[in-house]
Parts: sequence; C-alpha cells; structure tokens
Amino acid sequence: MTQPTTPSAQSLGTAGEGAAPSGSQTTAPPDEIFEAGPKPTLLHAAAALALVAVGDLFFYGPEDVGWTAGVFAGLLMLAMVFLNPRLIKRPAGLILFFLVAGLPASFAESPTLLATALFVAGLAALALADRAHLTAKFWFWAEAALLLLLQGFLRLPIDAAASVGSVHRLRLPTRTSEIIAIWALPLGLSAVFMLLFASGNPVIAKWLEPLEWFQNLELDLPDEARVVFWMALLLVSWIFLRASPFFVPSERVLGSQSPAADGTATDAATTEFKLFPTPSPAMVVRAMVLFNIVFAIQNGLDLEYLWGGAELPEGVTFASYVHSGTYPLIASALLAGAVVLLAFPSNATQKPSRWAYALMYVWIIQNVFLILSAMQRMALYVDAYALTYLRIAAVVWMGLVATGLILIVLRIIFNKSGRWLINTNILALIAVFYVSCFVDFARHIADYNVANCRELGGRGVPLDVKYLRKIGTSSIPALNKFLSVAPEKTEKRRFARYSVSVLEKSLLKSQSDWRTWTFRGDRLMREIAADAPQSQ
Repeated sequence: MTQPTTPSAQSLGTAGEGAAPSGSQTTAPPDEIFEAGPKPTLLHAAAALALVAVGDLFFYGPEDVGWTAGVFAGLLMLAMVFLNPRLIKRPAGLILFFLVAGLPASFAESPTLLATALFVAGLAALALADRAHLTAKFWFWAEAALLLLLQGFLRLPIDAAASVGSVHRLRLPTRTSEIIAIWALPLGLSAVFMLLFASGNPVIAKWLEPLEWFQNLELDLPDEARVVFWMALLLVSWIFLRASPFFVPSERVLGSQSPAADGTATDAATTEFKLFPTPSPAMVVRAMVLFNIVFAIQNGLDLEYLWGGAELPEGVTFASYVHSGTYPLIASALLAGAVVLLAFPSNATQKPSRWAYALMYVWIIQNVFLILSAMQRMALYVDAYALTYLRIAAVVWMGLVATGLILIVLRIIFNKSGRWLINTNILALIAVFYVSCFVDFARHIADYNVANCRELGGRGVPLDVKYLRKIGTSSIPALNKFLSVAPEKTEKRRFARYSVSVLEKSLLKSQSDWRTWTFRGDRLMREIAADAPQSQ
C-alpha cells in the first residue's frame, strides 16, 4: 500500500491551472502577506529612548525648527541602518541611503515641508530596500512604503506586548516564568497608576505614608502636552528603527500578473491601455497627419506673434494672447502623450507603418515646441504681473511634461515597458523635488518682483508688499532695496518699512535660539548687517 502524499503548492497550482477555465489563475497568492519581521532588541529600545530625549531637547519649546532638525534626521537614519544593516546590503538600498542622507543637509540650510515629506518617504522606501522584488517596480514600492507608515503606529504597542511574553525565553523555572509573564505588566501599571493617584488624592497619599520612601518622594510630572509629544516622537521613531511592516503586497500585486491567451503571464504595466481598442495602422497614419497640421497652425501662430513679435489682429491684445493659452497648451501636450501611448503600444501585435512612426516623431517635436511656447507665455506673463510660487510651479510642471513626452519617444524607440515609463517619470519628479529642497524660492521671488516693479522703473505691476511679507524673511534684502529708492511719505513705503521690522524681529528670534538657527538665516543676517550702512 502506498502512502498518501500531500500535494505541494506547485502541484496544486498545476492541477488548478488544468481544471480552471482559460484565462483564470486559481493559485494566485493573496493580495497581502504577513511578515513577522526581526524581533526588537534592547538596542532598539535604547535608540528609541535616546531619540526621544534628543527630540525633546531640540524641538520642545521653540516655535520654529532649525538646524537641529537635520541632526535629528541624521541620527534617526543612522540608527535605522545600524539596527537593520540588511537594508544597505543590496545596491538599491545603498544608493537610496546616500540619496536620503543629503536631505538632513537641507534641514540645516532651512527646514521645509517638502524636504520633510521627501525624507519620510525616503526612509519608508529604505525600510523596504532589502526586498529584491521591490527595486524595479515603483508603484509596488510606493504601496509597500505607504503600508509601512500606516501600520507603523501599531508596531510599538504590539512589540511591547510581545516583549512581555518573551520572558519565557529566560532560563528560569517554568512556574516562575509563567508568574512573571502573567503579573509583570498588571503589577507594574498598577503601581504607576497608584503613584499618579497619590499625587492628586490626599487620601491615597495618606495610605502610603507608612512607606518611608514615599514620604520623601516628590512627583514632578511633566505637562500633558510634553508627554503627548514624547509618545508621538516615540511612535514615529519606532516605525523606522524597526523597519519591518506587518503586511506587504504580494508578488501578484507587485507585477499584476495575469495569464495571456497562450498561458504566459503578462505584466499589467505593459497593457495599461488595453482598456481601449488599439487603433488600426491606417487610422494612426491619418490621425498623425491631421494632428501635425493642427499643431503646425498653432505653432506657426506662436512663431509669428509670440516669438517674432508681429502685430496681432485688431481686437486681440498681447496680454490676452499670452495669458489665455498657457494651460490649454499644457493640457494639449498631456492629451498628446496619452494618444501616443494608445496608438503606439509596446506590445502591439500589429505595428503601425514607418510613415506613422515618422509622423509621430514630428508630432512629438511639435508638442515639445508647444511646451516651450507655453513657457515663453508664462515668462512674459510673469514679466508683466510679477512672480509667485504658483507660477514657478507651473513652469516646473511644463518642464516635467516635456520630459515625459521625450521619455515616451524613448520608450517607443527602445521598446521599453510601461513600467519603465512610469519609473523614469517618477524618478524625474523626485529629482525635481530633491533639488527644490535646497533652493530658496522666496528669495528669487522677492528679488525678481522688486527688480521689475513699477516703482523702480520696471515693466511689471506695482510691488505687492503684503505678498513679500507673507513669503517670509528671505524677502528682507529685496524690501530693503525697495525702501532705498521708493518715494518718501507714501503708504506703501510705510507698510514696507513696517514689514521689514516685523520680518527682522522674526529672523533675530529664530537665529538667537541655538535650536532654531539655520545656515540660510545666518547668511541673511550677515547680508542685512553688511547692507545696513548703505540703506541708512
């Protein structure tokens, strides 16, 4: 008699595939898989408490945040890697480590919300760098990092509860270890509650008077806000010190594997446009001809009126021509990119003709020129109506759209997958964000607006002092320049002088506290001091 054997997962999968209808997959792994992860050690607890102590020293009390944010961020990242050396064993983890390591320097320069968000996202990605199946798939990596952050706030309570049960690993008699495991936490917390009640209840305090040690005990409890701050800092620090989520998306979610008609698995990233029917080659050629004609008309008008400076038809002002076309042109370029992806899929069985490809390349060139025209429109609009954060963001967005169009062409030329296109676009976006962390946009806005304002003989609108005051202390040198030449005894001059005094007080307050000091603020103080004799 033969022994009954238990079928393996692979054999079950094979049997399931044979029994399942065509196009189904009965043995797909679950959407999420549970990972217990490495258990915390005393070093984890010591590092977490040390970070809370450092964070309390650096951040609790001051209204602003300064260079100390960079020191804290660097310590957190170093502790994370020291406790989890597996994170930098793979090349992807090592590269990510050095990239994220540059962000604490931006905190020392001047902490910003963008740099903070990028640093948190970078640490979350670094916490997953030891998983080989993540490195080439941005969307899966982003999903896993988000899960890490969302689940992270449960990590400390669960680890604390699990550590109580770890007493069984000590070499104690079985009965003793059981008693400790059962009574340690209840007795400890009960003692803490009793001390707290005694500090606010004289009756309980009188009960404890026979205890000699309690007579000399003075409870100097911190305020509730500080305790909440400690707990929040401990929870956040523990997320990255542990660097181990409870659940991570499985391989099926990672690659979105779906069986093709021939039984092979295909990557969903290469079939992202299969929701729509692929147009026929004849349709693609006709579409490209018509699109090129329409875009040639628009670009020809821009060459004549925008770049060439020709006189506009009667009833059309230059301001309306410049302002009205910026965002519609960007929308047209985005739509053009979607059309190219739909008409020229990388996995199409029937490829368009060479004429279609040639016309598509010409159309992409026209789209890039269209974006350059949109940038020129924005530059002319800024020249007339001043510079703002939103207008800087619009120019950066136009550049990213142009980059995306070029990457679409490269994808088609080199027959890359949709995943490659997504990853490269996201990398371009992250690179822009990374560089932006080190740029003082407020200073550039203030200098440009003052240099081009109408009061100083520029071609722009009158200076908006209220906006320059709103964007912060970096506008002080520009406002001082405005005061040096602005007409005397005017309401705008008085408001500008008042704004400078308010901003200077804010700058002096932040720079006088060692915790909120920044390199940018220090350079600004030196510049103001050097320009003071000239302004007087």
